[in-house]
Amino acid sequence: MKKFLIFALSMVVLISCEKESSDSVDQDKIFASYVLDYSGNQDITYARANFHFSNVTGTKLELAEPAQVTIDGDIIPFKPLLALYEKEFIGVKTSGNFYYIDVDGNEFNNTVTMVDSIDFPTGIDTLSRTENFELTWIGSPVGQDEVVTVVIVSPGLASSQLFTQTGVGATSIMLTQDKLQNLVLENAQFTIRRSKNVTAQEVTSAGGNVIARFNSSPMTVYIKP
Repeated sequence: MKKFLIFALSMVVLISCEKESSDSVDQDKIFASYVLDYSGNQDITYARANFHFSNVTGTKLELAEPAQVTIDGDIIPFKPLLALYEKEFIGVKTSGNFYYIDVDGNEFNNTVTMVDSIDFPTGIDTLSRTENFELTWIGSPVGQDEVVTVVIVSPGLASSQLFTQTGVGATSIMLTQDKLQNLVLENAQFTIRRSKNVTAQEVTSAGGNVIARFNSSPMTVYIKP
């Protein structure tokens, strides 16, 4: 059974990372995503570029020469296992200009600006499964097109719950009892994220988006009855 699960997971990874060369498709049908993703746990900002045929769920593409993608003038390397382009920067990268040129020489410039930082308040070490809890974060209110997300994961992935806040101007998120009651009674890992996903400035007819994410360092909280 264990071998079957490992095989199944391996197949999922292989299928998810299937890709084609960008010169095999109509260049005007390439959907591009440009991402700045900060990890507070690692204190690293990941600059990523993803190219898909037709739309965001289409086949992943590896750029064929002379096509390339850069950020602030630096080439972004291709990661074959992930089928995307990724470059790391130490600390918070507040903005980045992505430049993409396709095999036909068409040029696209898109800027991603990092969202404001967000973090947990101090003093939260225990939560009850039987009560709602309003979590007021450290950081600015929810902005236009932003989403604040709290994810709670029990050890060993025994259970997990996701909470979201999209109300512009909101400064807190309600962790509701109906979801908390599904958590295991032990320490759980909490993470909070602020993200923004909007249409890119320069795109093909297939479209594209720019995404900024700020992920706090995780926090451990004990879940009690």
